Amino acid sequence: MGEVDDSLAIVTSWGVPAVAIEMVRTRPTMRTIFSHAKIVGVMSGSVMITTSMGTATLAAGDVLVLGSGRWCSQRPLRPVRTWTIHIDEDFLRSCTCWALPAASRLRPGTHPSEWDGSMRVHHPGTTTLQRIEPIMRQMSVAVETGNADIARSIVLRHFAAAVELMIPALLAGDDETDEGASTRQPVVGRLSVPAPRAEAVQAAELLKQRLREPWTVARLAAEVSMSASHLPRLFRRAFGIPPIRYLNELRLTAFVGLIEETDLPLALAASKVGWRDSRVAAARFRRRFGLSPSDYRKSPHRAQEIEPCLEL
Repeated sequence: MGEVDDSLAIVTSWGVPAVAIEMVRTRPTMRTIFSHAKIVGVMSGSVMITTSMGTATLAAGDVLVLGSGRWCSQRPLRPVRTWTIHIDEDFLRSCTCWALPAASRLRPGTHPSEWDGSMRVHHPGTTTLQRIEPIMRQMSVAVETGNADIARSIVLRHFAAAVELMIPALLAGDDETDEGASTRQPVVGRLSVPAPRAEAVQAAELLKQRLREPWTVARLAAEVSMSASHLPRLFRRAFGIPPIRYLNELRLTAFVGLIEETDLPLALAASKVGWRDSRVAAARFRRRFGLSPSDYRKSPHRAQEIEPCLEL
């Protein structure tokens, strides 16, 4: 029988209907049963996901949906970066019903009245997922507000925005791989989401490439030839959060990867992603996952160290 994933304890205790988690994986995971439904969007790389219903190979721009109580395992075919939304299945079904009530307009098996929770793969394209990523990042930090009511309202608002962007990939008769169809905006003008400014994109790349450096807003702004007062506004507009918050999110993702895929001591893992104090890393980790890094290492993620599960 598959192991039950326990990394969403804070979400369950707070009653937040969904949480988004960014992951970068290079090694396979073992079979894990999730108490929530999950939506996996591949941002880069490729991964083979196996469930009791079969196996699907996902590349950048692909999205997999799987119902609650079903096991899955992942085997990266190359380093893969994903965003996974762990979501209450009743909430997911309700949102789909409200957004698209007519089953005849959706791809077969997509509407809640037809979907049995089995694996479904959609192809919204990389452009659509790139537009959704700032939304998922804001969902991911919702639990760090320290207030369950505010966190729930943030998740509700942002998940609705993500559903809006995903609708073209769910409609019957549309070409799922058509980037133009997937990203067309119905409103032209101030209500439309503007393309990110080059300076904001450049700043984000600098943070990714030089993760360990002691960045400040002033230093980052100087690197992209912009004022320290103007860059945060552009950055937030492009990525949903301020640049230093974005840096900490990048560090947390990298830190989770080291905790999951290596046996590095906590202090060394923290230093490798730019946190000089391992207590800072542990605190951020606990706020996000509801448990300590050492407890997370005991959970069923590292397939190379755990015997394969029996068939369900």
